[in-house]
Parts: sequence; structure tokens; C-alpha cells
Amino acid sequence: MATTSKLIRTMSNITKYDAIIIGSGQAGTPLAGAFAKTGQKTALIERTHIGGCCINEGCTPTKTMVASGRSAYLARRGQDFGIHTNGTLKRPNEIKVDMLKLRQRKRDIVDSFRQGSENRTKDAGVDIVIGEAKFVDERTIEVKMGDGSEKRVMGEKIFINTGARPVPPKLKGLENIDPTKVLDSTSVQELDVVPAHLVVIGGGYVGVEFAQLFRRLGAKVTILQRGEQLLQREDKEVADALLEILKEDGLTINLYSSASSISTSSTGSFDLNVQTEDGEKAINGTHILFAAGRIPNTDALNLPAAGITTNARGYIVSNDFLETSAKNIYVLGDVKGPPAFTHVSYDDFRVIKANVLNSSGTSTKLSIKDRLVPYVVYTDPQLGHIGLHEHEARAKYPERKIKTAKMPMSYVARALETDESRGMMKAVVDGESGQILGFTCLGIEGGEIMSIVQMAMIGNGTARRVFRASTAVTAEGGARDSSIETRILEELTNINDDIDDLVRTAFRERLAAERKNEEQELKRSPKRKGQQKANEESRPKVQVGNFALEEDNDSNTASLMLGVNYQPHVNERRNANEQAKFCEANKIDLATYAVDDA
Repeated sequence: MATTSKLIRTMSNITKYDAIIIGSGQAGTPLAGAFAKTGQKTALIERTHIGGCCINEGCTPTKTMVASGRSAYLARRGQDFGIHTNGTLKRPNEIKVDMLKLRQRKRDIVDSFRQGSENRTKDAGVDIVIGEAKFVDERTIEVKMGDGSEKRVMGEKIFINTGARPVPPKLKGLENIDPTKVLDSTSVQELDVVPAHLVVIGGGYVGVEFAQLFRRLGAKVTILQRGEQLLQREDKEVADALLEILKEDGLTINLYSSASSISTSSTGSFDLNVQTEDGEKAINGTHILFAAGRIPNTDALNLPAAGITTNARGYIVSNDFLETSAKNIYVLGDVKGPPAFTHVSYDDFRVIKANVLNSSGTSTKLSIKDRLVPYVVYTDPQLGHIGLHEHEARAKYPERKIKTAKMPMSYVARALETDESRGMMKAVVDGESGQILGFTCLGIEGGEIMSIVQMAMIGNGTARRVFRASTAVTAEGGARDSSIETRILEELTNINDDIDDLVRTAFRERLAAERKNEEQELKRSPKRKGQQKANEESRPKVQVGNFALEEDNDSNTASLMLGVNYQPHVNERRNANEQAKFCEANKIDLATYAVDDA
């Protein structure tokens, strides 16, 4: 009897909920609101600020700062467009960066986003609990409040959306360095001065974004990357193109390099000892940014008490339905491991909402298996990617005939018009079915361009169907189109075999020459007359589109071409050397000439 009374007293101090969400990231916050709006009693536990990493330390503040950096970049480049700053005719234009105002602008935008998210959550009827959560058992959570008190809550269903944080820096001698000069992806956003020399440890997404940003604000910047390329997971051709862009912007980039120790300098700066391919060298800097990865926010949750399994790196293990090893406990967002993107977290919310909240008892459930994951790296130009990289496609589909296609942004008229022609596009396609397997755009508005291809992939559009479509000339074309191609598309309302008046002068001349040769052959050989009609019917038509897939004789590569591409007779198909000679003789850019294997 005494035991029962004690249990009742203990339970009476616990607030019971239908749903408890731990973490208010891009999945947790909308999920809490969705549950509450159905009349279910819902609690949202958050350690610091509503909105999670994206609003408070990630997407929102960093892209706000990147916008300031681009403004500085364009202001300096004003003379390229015929614009001079007042009182100076120097090149580049002289500018002044106000870091306090830049930082305040960032803070104001973050505050507005955060407040909006909090207001919407409260308006939905969610109980917001500010404190750190720890599992007591599979249904009970203890929350340590800001004032030191503790509160216990119990949930029928529990959802974990606690995210991840920067890996704590570890480097010999770091304890002797001024802590205000030792930065991570959060603290670097609070700088009130432009560093004289910022050394960035790590050449991943976070590292390259901040490196370029502070270079544009006026800092000397050095990147140390342990591997053979920046953005280790990216296609090497694209990564190398970005490397050259960053070098052009004045960044120093050391590949195959890692910091071994750091010490203070007599000038108030520091000396960083770096291991390179050529031995050890010292780099003198004023600020050091550690951007070498993130770790999950699981260490304080006491997950074993709830029977929740994690992997060796501490990420929560789940199945394709985001279910953990504990019944009625689910995981969403970065805390379950890569890919760690805001939109992935929000898509996790979509899956959970459909499977748990809106489920009508049917056996069909949404899954995260094989979902397309787009992403954008906010360098300038942006790097947008969807689907598989070339090496991934070849590894995943060894039996398929994989084709790749490339085009520099300097072939896009809109990029030339805006003087933003740095970068490239690359597509990966199944050569037999035309299925688009992957696409990358390193170029102006690369994320928007990628999204067009993403929509095509979702709709199972083939490469040819997509890349022959007409888009507005003033659009970045989804960056596919150029003004040249758009004019051609406007003219070609009815394409037929009589194409002479619609192609470039060189192609018209070549066609005329080929037909003249055929006529002469027919006169000399009457037996060929019976083949004339068949030849005419088999004559390929003009192919319109920026992206013309052309398989080489020597490899499975292709070229992304601009404008109208004429395909000669199959039995007269030119190899790569013949094409080059033909283009040289007729003063044609080889990149605008291709044959179509379709």
C-alpha cells in the first residue's frame, strides 16, 4: 500500500502529454504545431532558442552575412560595370566595411525569424518548455530548467530533433591562444572586426562559405584541407573549378595539409605549424576558424535509459520510417546523421506527419528511402547539386551506360550579360534510357538552376525532353538557355528537313556541299538512285538545345553544347579529330558543334 501511494505521489508531479518533441529545429517546431492543432496535448522542449540551428546559427544568419559579402564584392567590382564610387577612380573601388552594422543586421533578421517561429508555435497551443531534456525511461523525460529546477514530463509519443553542433577544436597549444581568436561556425558570426588573417581549418561546406565571405570583407584568408580536394564529397571536376574561383578571389588554399600545433607570436598573433606534402611549415595568423565537422546533440539525452540505439559517432539509428529502436520514439533531422540539411529535416517532418499524425491505419507509409536530396553551397557562385555524382552513378549502376555532360558558365549568355560567367554545369545521364541521374551547377544562382533539373527528375523527365524545353531568355535559364538559343527556338516553330535557312552559315555551306557531292555521285552511279529517297528520309534533323549528348569514340563522356547542332549522315559521322578540323576550317567554335547519338 505504501509503495502504491508513493507511485501515485510521484506520478502526480509528472505532466502527461500525447506528444513530446525534443528540439525545435526545422522538423520539431512544425511537428509540435501540427500535433497541437489536432487537439492533442503537446510539449516542445528546447534548450536555448526556438527555431533550432537553421534560424539561430545556420542558414538564416550565414546567408544574411553572405549577402553582405556579395554586396562588398560587387561594390569593389563597380568599375567592371562602369560604376565608380564617389571620389575615386581606382580599381577596384574603395569601400569600407562596418562590421558592427553587418552583425546587427544579421541579429535583427535572426530575431525576427525566431520570434515569428515562437509566436506560431504558441498560437498553435503548444506548451514550450525551455530547458535540457534527459530520458528517465522510454516514456519519461526530466527537464533541467534555466533556474536549476527540474520538471518531469511523460509522452505517449516522443520525437527527437536535437540537431548537431560544431566539433570542439582540438589542437596542441590551443589553450594558450586568446579564446576570442579561436572560432567555430557560431562564434565567427559575432566578430565585430574583420580579421587581419583568418586561417580556416577544413575545406568543407562551412569552411569555404566563411572563407570566401571574410575574404570579400577584406581579410587575408588561408584554408587548410586535409584531403586532395575541397568539398571532399563533390565531383572532383566541380571541386577543382571552385578551387580556382576561390584562388582568383585571393584565397590561399593548401591541400593535403593539417595543423599540428599552435603557439602565440610576439606580435599578438599566432604561429600555426602545418604538416604538408612538402614537410612542415608555419603560418602566421590572427584568427583561426575550426570548420572540420559536426557532432550530434545526443550526449545529454541519456538515450540508453529509453533503449535508443546510436551508432559509433553518436547519431541515433533509425529505419526508413524514422522509427528508433524504442517503440513510439522517432528521430528527425541532423541528429540521425547525414545528409544534414534544413530541407531534409523538414522533409522528415512531412514523413512523420503522414505516418504518425495523419495515418488512417493503412499499411502504406511514407519512407525516406531513395529520396532525392538537393543542396546548395552558398559560395559565390553557388554550387547546387541534385542526385548522383559521376563516380557515385558508376559505382551504383556498373551495368548501365553512364554518360556525363559538361558546359562552362561562360557559354550562358545571361551569365555573360551579368559578368558572372565563372563556374560550370555537369549532368550525369543513363545513356540508354535518358534518365537524369544527377546534376551540378557551379554558377550564378546555381541553386535555382539545379531546382529546375530536380523538378524534371521528380517527374521522370528524360535529359532530351528537359534540355530541349524553351525558357524565358531573361531567366538564368534555369541557366540552361542563352539568348542565342532562345532566338533560335523562336524561329524553329516548324522544324523539317529543309533546314538550310535556319542554321549557321557554316552549316548551310556544309549541307550544300554534301548535297552537291551526292548529286555528282548519283550522276556517276545511277544504281544509287534507289537509295536517294531512303537517304533523304534518314537525314537527321537539327537538334535544338543547350545540352546535346555526344559520346566520344574514346570514352563515355559527352559535351554540353550551345545552340543548333547538325548531325551528319550516320555513315559520314565524324570522329573528334575530324570535327576539330572541320570547325577550324570553317571558323566555328568546336564547343558549338556536336553530333547527337539519339
